[in-house]
Amino acid sequence: MNFLSNKKIIKRFSTNFITPEDIYLSEKIFKSSAPSFNFLSYRPTFFLLIVIFSFLILIFQTFNFSILKHEENLNRATLIQNKILYRPSARGIIFDKNGKVLATNKLNYDVYAIPNFLPKNSDKLEKWIMEVTEILPISAEKIKELLFNQNLFLTKRILLYQTDDIVKAQLIQSKIKDIPGIEVVENFKRYYPYSPYASHILGYTIQKKEFEKEGKDGIEMTMDTILEGKVGKEIFRIDAKGNIISQVNQTSAQNGKDIYLTIDIEAQKKLEDIFEEYLKRNNKKKGAAIVLNPRDGSIIALVSFPRFDNNNIAEYLNNPDEPLFNRAIAGQYPSGSVIKPAVALAALNENIISPKKNIYVSGSISVPSQFNPQIKYIFKDWKAHGYVDMERALAVSSNVYFYTIGGGFGDIEGLGIERLAKYLKMFNFGSKTGIDLPGEASGLVPDPRWKEQTKKQKWYIGDTYNLSIGQGDLKVSPLQIAFLNQFIANKGLLYRPHLLQTKCLDFQQKCQTETTAQTLNIDKNDLEIVRQGLKMAVLEGSAHLLFDLPVTVAAKTGTAQSGVEREPHSWSSAFAPYDDPQLVVTVIVEEGGEGSKMALPIIRDFLKWYFSK
Repeated sequence: MNFLSNKKIIKRFSTNFITPEDIYLSEKIFKSSAPSFNFLSYRPTFFLLIVIFSFLILIFQTFNFSILKHEENLNRATLIQNKILYRPSARGIIFDKNGKVLATNKLNYDVYAIPNFLPKNSDKLEKWIMEVTEILPISAEKIKELLFNQNLFLTKRILLYQTDDIVKAQLIQSKIKDIPGIEVVENFKRYYPYSPYASHILGYTIQKKEFEKEGKDGIEMTMDTILEGKVGKEIFRIDAKGNIISQVNQTSAQNGKDIYLTIDIEAQKKLEDIFEEYLKRNNKKKGAAIVLNPRDGSIIALVSFPRFDNNNIAEYLNNPDEPLFNRAIAGQYPSGSVIKPAVALAALNENIISPKKNIYVSGSISVPSQFNPQIKYIFKDWKAHGYVDMERALAVSSNVYFYTIGGGFGDIEGLGIERLAKYLKMFNFGSKTGIDLPGEASGLVPDPRWKEQTKKQKWYIGDTYNLSIGQGDLKVSPLQIAFLNQFIANKGLLYRPHLLQTKCLDFQQKCQTETTAQTLNIDKNDLEIVRQGLKMAVLEGSAHLLFDLPVTVAAKTGTAQSGVEREPHSWSSAFAPYDDPQLVVTVIVEEGGEGSKMALPIIRDFLKWYFSK
């Protein structure tokens, strides 16, 4: 047989019979020639059905959303987000010891831009800016700067303008009601009614978070957790136009707690006025003063110049005179002779010299080098004093006497650097007093180990002599000198200097202050000798300027070298009345010259005012 596959025909050679092969082949040919389903031929109909079915679903969903769930979906479309309204809390009020307000809060009105509601189109935003400039006293350029210098996607509000004028705030409110993305919010602004007085005591606040303020420097910082309140919060649902639909949640604001300080603002003002007058008169800018009560360590006044206005802090941030720097507690200076009472107490306690032993002071001493006796070093006094014992040495501030008891000379051994440094540290030099203000400096009591580690140099006898009169590498703060004189004034007690009254319910009740004192192993008789020497300084010595005050005063002056081409620092410290001390007053004027001519007159004028009231 012959197969013609293209024609699907079988040509037979014989018709007389059918073989099995014929049956098989016939069946196969039949199947291959039977009709079959072709999908491609039905594709238009299939897709038409899909389109019809989808269209029916669309019609149903449109009917469902627009008719059956119209109100529900309308609300969903318009409620775009929750709106949070913060309710500011009032920071605690700060009072002085007599209930006078030193720091309080004034109601302020803040105008904010709300980025989420600002026009997204640049042309519309430009129009919005122009509308705002017609309402607020602010330029378009300033608004753009405020807006575009921040991440508008992350910022909740941008402060545009502030005023404390309620009439002006109400006028602004009435004009912006139809402008989206802007609102007026009541807020509290910290206000210091006596500023710049007591500026370094009080410090200032800065914005921490939205409607929250954080204390920076001064009592505002150390007492921040007491003074700060808790901001209130209300959450609302709003529509696309910013209209409130309903309230979701509310947390009430909590005001901060009030505190009471130990300072007397009238004494503070008087001291600052006197200080400023002497600075101007002598063309000086910098200095510090402290008045404390030696009975409990409470600070009555604390002054640092230059000072600043707490109500307008920004203009002082880059001032080269550093008005924000609290020199009273953080300034570090050579002490000059105001350190000599501590050296005297150390020498008496160590039995280095009898207080009645006279030393002849010709005006200088000559000391051979410890390495080459042929080389001699001259250590000068400021004057030839003749014979002086300890009381007179304190009164006339003899350098030679203190060289002798500090470093040794002739038949007097001297304290030596180890004992000298030990006693200075015992009187809290080189350490913080722990006053409740930030930024207190420790100062420095140098010794051989410090010099070797810091300067890579050996310690010489001249270093000990310099330390004995408050020169060289010694660094002290005005507060540390006041701390020493407190100990001498109250005959042997060290109270931690402090500004916060520890218990005070309100200003009409008497507030309690700290009374815990530290005692040192110093003989009372030795203390009385030093006290007598400081009293003699007023009666006939370097502090004679205080002689004619209404009360008996004890004092010590100091003149501390501050550099080769600069005037020395002017120091003085005093306590009064002598028999029952109520005040310790310490003053330093940077590069003010002799202590008796610059710092001492400030103390005189203040004590005269205080005890003549």
